[in-house]
Amino acid sequence: MTNDQYTGAINSIGKTCFVRFYDILSDYKYSELEVQGVLRYQMGYTQGSCRIRTSASKKIIDEGVSDRVFRDVIASRSPKVSQETKLQAKFWLNQISN
Repeated sequence: MTNDQYTGAINSIGKTCFVRFYDILSDYKYSELEVQGVLRYQMGYTQGSCRIRTSASKKIIDEGVSDRVFRDVIASRSPKVSQETKLQAKFWLNQISN
């Protein structure tokens, strides 16, 4: 995955969304429709938005760069990235590193 592809994918998902829903995004026992349903119900996203977010998330996960997302979130100085999200990112980074 090139830097441009990574940037496009993570911008399509949103870092907070990726971290918050990583458990179901990365668990292939859930279908894409099930994941989209959770995103719609919990976040109020449109069906199209859920489709894009799910597809972009799968690309990041399949390419093996989830750790990069978590590191970017942990290092973020953006006020849009809460401390809770940073803690979740640290948790997931630890989980996939072990």
